[in-house]
Amino acid sequence: IDGAQKQLDRLSQLAPSSNAYKSSRTTMLLSTPDGRQALQQARLQATTGHAEEAVASYNKLFNGAPPGGDIAVEYWSTVAKIPARRGEAINQLKRINADAPGNTGLQNNLALLLFSSDRRDEGFAVLEQMAKSNAGREGASKIWYGQIKDMPVSDASVSALKKYLSIFSDGDSVAAAQSQLAEQQKQLADPAFRARAQGLAAVDSGM
Repeated sequence: IDGAQKQLDRLSQLAPSSNAYKSSRTTMLLSTPDGRQALQQARLQATTGHAEEAVASYNKLFNGAPPGGDIAVEYWSTVAKIPARRGEAINQLKRINADAPGNTGLQNNLALLLFSSDRRDEGFAVLEQMAKSNAGREGASKIWYGQIKDMPVSDASVSALKKYLSIFSDGDSVAAAQSQLAEQQKQLADPAFRARAQGLAAVDSGM
């Protein structure tokens, strides 16, 4: 602690307005009883549906500069619960993910935020990244299949299932996707069903 305090004092003299100083100051504060209590209060507000109050508590604690790592993920995930700031929060979480990939909790949350914001392509890209790690693979598989399993039967739904099965090879969702794909291919082999499916797809797309 003493060494960290000396480094913080040095930073305060060299660059008092820098993000490095503000972040280091917050990290030091979080190691104190008062800091931990303030963080606990912000977390309680966040988990009980008071996102705006929680963000205000975080901002007061961080003095405008959240530290990096898991605390930054926690902060921006809370900001994302405020509709007017969701886009800003998503972009910050994407930046954190790009700078330090491999945080499956972050990737899971980010993918769900992207899907709920109708940014599907970006959501699938995050899941594909998440699937590369053993820790994230099963979670990515469940979210991915959940996004495609209720698509109306069409060439697009068949392509989506094939794409999913090209990335994931085991688990309950994979077994369900394999049987669903076989059933859909069988249905689309019937000319009458295919014509009806194409007609419905055209109506859905506004054609």
